[in-house]
Amino acid sequence: MPTSSQVLTNEEVAALVDAMESGDLDTSTTDTPSAPVQAYSLVANDTTSRGQLAALEMINDRFSRQLRGGLLTLLRQAVKITVLPFDVMTFSAYLKTLPSPSNVNIVRFTPLRGYGLVTLEPSVIYGAVDSFFGGRGGGAIELSALRGFTPTEDRIIQLLMESIFENLRDAWAPVYPINPEFVSREINPAFAQVGEDRETVAVCRFDLELGSSAHGQLTIMYPFSALKPIRLLLRGGVQAGERDEKLAARWSDQLETAVT
Repeated sequence: MPTSSQVLTNEEVAALVDAMESGDLDTSTTDTPSAPVQAYSLVANDTTSRGQLAALEMINDRFSRQLRGGLLTLLRQAVKITVLPFDVMTFSAYLKTLPSPSNVNIVRFTPLRGYGLVTLEPSVIYGAVDSFFGGRGGGAIELSALRGFTPTEDRIIQLLMESIFENLRDAWAPVYPINPEFVSREINPAFAQVGEDRETVAVCRFDLELGSSAHGQLTIMYPFSALKPIRLLLRGGVQAGERDEKLAARWSDQLETAVT
């Protein structure tokens, strides 16, 4: 009498064994076409993480507007900044998107835990150096992984990072006060191992144009583990700060004057 966990009775199992040994039962496998295997990323296809960081879009817009003014003051030349939609991916996938060599800055976003990355492509740095010394922002030189950056270029990088950090603080202030702190700098992105390969990160990209020939990206990477404790704050929108309210009031007054 078979139990509830058995599929076949003892007699049926014995009959199958006898058939297999006698050759009456064909046990050879047949090749059947299978569907192609497609890679599926739980991070790339999960909209939950992006939904928890919705305010990043508004923070990035605010940051780009303020950085545009900061770079104008620093370089005495208008810089066009285009904000790209932020991505949520694994840390290893993010590193593969960075060109090598690059200016990779390891940063702490105090009081958030963990380390992030702020990356500038070499063309942006060369364009900034040219603009800083009175040029038109030409950045056609290619950086050799063996040469690295000169002391003059390192000084311009430091000035750029100070402006980036200052404007990041202002952009984040209405949501959560952070204080970016420089830790170290690398040229090869592979050496900037600040997280596990499978760790989830949020990547914010900004296209920068200096003059007619200097085009490159500024990339800011936040570890998702650092943003997770404040995800409730990041689900909503960024409240307008006092500066934005003054600008809106001024624009309203000017518009009213123009139409009357």
